[in-house]
Amino acid sequence: MLYFISVWILLLVICSIIGTGVLNTLGVNHFDRLGDRWIVSEWVGMVVLSVGLLAVSLVLPVNSLVGLIFALLVCALCCLNLLTRYDLTTFISSLSKQKIIGYSALFVAIAALTSSEVTWIDTGLYHYSLIQWLNQFGTVRGLSLLFENLGFTSSWFALAAPLNPSILDARVTAVTNGFASLLIVLHLLICLGYLIEGKARVSDWFMSVFAFTFLLFTVAYPPSRIILISPSPDFPVGLLVGVTAWAILTDAPVSLQKAGTETEFNQPQKTDQQGSKGAIVPLILASGALSFKLTGLPLLFTACLYLVGNYRFQMRLWLVAAGVVSLLLLPFFVVNVLTSGCLLFPSTTVCFDLPWTHDTETLQSVATDTHGWTSWYGAPPPGIPTWLWATWRWLNEGTGNKAMAFLLGVSAILSIYVLKVAVVQRYYQLIWLVVLSITGIMFFMLTSPFQRFIMPYVLLVPTLAIALYLMNRSQQQMGLFQSKFIANIKSHHLLVSFATLFLAAVLTVGSLSSNYFKLFLPPRMQRVPIEQTQINDIPYHKPVGGELCWATDIPCAYGILHDITFRDPAQGYEAGFVQRVEQ
Repeated sequence: MLYFISVWILLLVICSIIGTGVLNTLGVNHFDRLGDRWIVSEWVGMVVLSVGLLAVSLVLPVNSLVGLIFALLVCALCCLNLLTRYDLTTFISSLSKQKIIGYSALFVAIAALTSSEVTWIDTGLYHYSLIQWLNQFGTVRGLSLLFENLGFTSSWFALAAPLNPSILDARVTAVTNGFASLLIVLHLLICLGYLIEGKARVSDWFMSVFAFTFLLFTVAYPPSRIILISPSPDFPVGLLVGVTAWAILTDAPVSLQKAGTETEFNQPQKTDQQGSKGAIVPLILASGALSFKLTGLPLLFTACLYLVGNYRFQMRLWLVAAGVVSLLLLPFFVVNVLTSGCLLFPSTTVCFDLPWTHDTETLQSVATDTHGWTSWYGAPPPGIPTWLWATWRWLNEGTGNKAMAFLLGVSAILSIYVLKVAVVQRYYQLIWLVVLSITGIMFFMLTSPFQRFIMPYVLLVPTLAIALYLMNRSQQQMGLFQSKFIANIKSHHLLVSFATLFLAAVLTVGSLSSNYFKLFLPPRMQRVPIEQTQINDIPYHKPVGGELCWATDIPCAYGILHDITFRDPAQGYEAGFVQRVEQ
């Protein structure tokens, strides 16, 4: 727990500085409220730091020292900007004793919940192995030849690499997902604060409902709950769907964000020069999601459509956006090519003839296993289309899929209500959330309709409809209640803070009842029996009786499909692997 809390505090500081520096460098000024600007700087900083560390892995191992030096250098560069230093001073001065106590309670509670043993199967399969490779060697050419899944590039693993030194013995792999959960809870609390004070906009209502619903789904749905306590990029990608939608909603005049209500807000919205640079923020977040995992593709596609559709004649903005997206995605593409030979591995769309590129049959097999879901259920009976057979089998696979199909129907119906509000209020950002939802749903229904992938997109329209409804109701009936509630909170703010801290302490004691060492570090990931084996001149560890490496030291693989050898025997693992050519 204490390790998680220490790392999160450090990451909050670093991401805030980097994110603020990026926003000021790009001239993004439309986040006019302090809470909005701080939380978006955290999300942006997290994305930029992750991508930066992935870029560093091209030349250096991303160990703790390298990661810290890189982060400090970027922070120092950002602080050269006078506006960045001003914003950071403003953030610090806004902290009060009550906020510090409340945040401390929040840190303790989330650390207590996430300081458990990592049991997500994909972590045992390849997540932790990839983190070790990045930590010890950086990007390794031809790594996917050792095991195909090691070619699944993710900047989220690059962020985890310096935070998982070998000395901690595979105990802290969930630290990054814990940080993402901390950010979404902080985002939720900021929006709830605006709701309580009567200063809420549509974006605040949306994020309050989305964050609460997403977290509830994560806790209630067992696979998502297990994914939370792991380094899986599925969790942050799902969060970034909601955060990107929130960023799109904020990219509108304040008068529109009120959706026709009479809410007053004294601070005027800042306007950006040379067009609204706020449209770049969704692109940054969506690019980060794609660099975390290819499942962020529909998010980036919609963010690009939004920029083109809303700012059709602002070529300068287009050029800036293209440059930002290129910088954020270039490390991801380069690492993909170096590890697997394909630009978007496991997709076979663009592959190069390199000494470490898999043969066509292997590439096609990996692609089918990851996003060829209509073939997962076998051949259909004669006369029945494959897609219809697969859909029927998927629908009857479990209660969760039936529930998701029901939500799809609800989402379709509520889209009509959202579109009506968008047209009547001329708040066209609402339409783009419907577009985002449809794009994500269609993409995953065509590729891999896992609930953890598709659920964030399914939730978008229902949560937006609920947010619009609640906002209108709150303005009609809750004015007096809000004023009394705010008065009570302000008069007992210290008591509320200490009560929150006490609740977090109780939760912590309950979590530690069976293992008090968790106060410092989570339990170690499981180890499996292994045997030492070798292919040509490459020694490696092979799990006995299974294919999961878990906490096994690298190199670990359970079955190497190709006849491979070291790319440069003198450099060994660092130089990477190639397929051996018959003499």
